[in-house]
Amino acid sequence: MGRVRCTRQTDRSIAHQRKDETGILLNALNTMTANLQHLVGQLRDSAHSIASATAQIAAGNLDLSGRTEEHASSLEETAASISVLLNSEIRVFR
Repeated sequence: MGRVRCTRQTDRSIAHQRKDETGILLNALNTMTANLQHLVGQLRDSAHSIASATAQIAAGNLDLSGRTEEHASSLEETAASISVLLNSEIRVFR
């Protein structure tokens, strides 16, 4: 039997015609390789989903921050107007 080389290519199965223990081991190796491919694919998909969700959360946070600043500015203006009105009323009643 020839040597099996370890490479970064996990998309190839080991073709053989063996029916002995070595054939059983090669079949198990092929199954393990297929399972590893599936797992790596799932991890890649999950990583892409996480990256997309993270970008959406960041955009939502930026939008919320902008709206919060707008509301804070509006509240400051309202508070200043109320303060002016109260000071005017206090002067009127004196």
